[in-house]
Amino acid sequence: MTSLLLSILFAVEQAPAVSAQVPTLVASVETRDIHQLFKEYASDQGWSGAESKLACKVLAGPLTLCLKAEEQGKRRYVTQADLQLWRLDQDQAQAKAGEILSVSPWVPVEIEGGGRYFQAKTSPGHEATVFLHPEWLLELGPTPRIAAPSKGVVVAWPGGDKELDQIMAVGVRKMSDELPESLSPMALTWNRSEEHTSELQSHATSR
Repeated sequence: MTSLLLSILFAVEQAPAVSAQVPTLVASVETRDIHQLFKEYASDQGWSGAESKLACKVLAGPLTLCLKAEEQGKRRYVTQADLQLWRLDQDQAQAKAGEILSVSPWVPVEIEGGGRYFQAKTSPGHEATVFLHPEWLLELGPTPRIAAPSKGVVVAWPGGDKELDQIMAVGVRKMSDELPESLSPMALTWNRSEEHTSELQSHATSR
């Protein structure tokens, strides 16, 4: 990818933090190729080491959850160098990003012909915060599905109903194909283990 396109992707305000004060942090769902793209961008800027590595955590399938910093009305990607400056690890930084929402944003959407799914309705750019609150997702059922077909769109539904899974597989694929800033048609399943912990796993409903 050319330097111009990388600059457009990461925006001119992308720069290493200079203040130890932690800004407002926001979660952002990305595809895994964001790591290589940022590495190329950082190289063009003359950054190396922690400055060239994003503060992200793999979700499942092709998706990864990154962090952005809100500073002076603008957002930029958070790097490992930022976390070092702020004296935060990845989990602590994600916990701070999760604080941007205090109540569940899941809103039911009725499906014509029967059934329903849920969509995260938040301020623009805050939709991915739901990935930091599994307790809200697990209110939908013990094995809920969740998908992020494009930037700004996160949907979920109770897992286990074959008909609903198929309807949503088609719907998520359509959203991924037609909406701008496509991410992935893959649905993920949030499983609660016997130890009462949760993890995301790829769920093959993208056909």
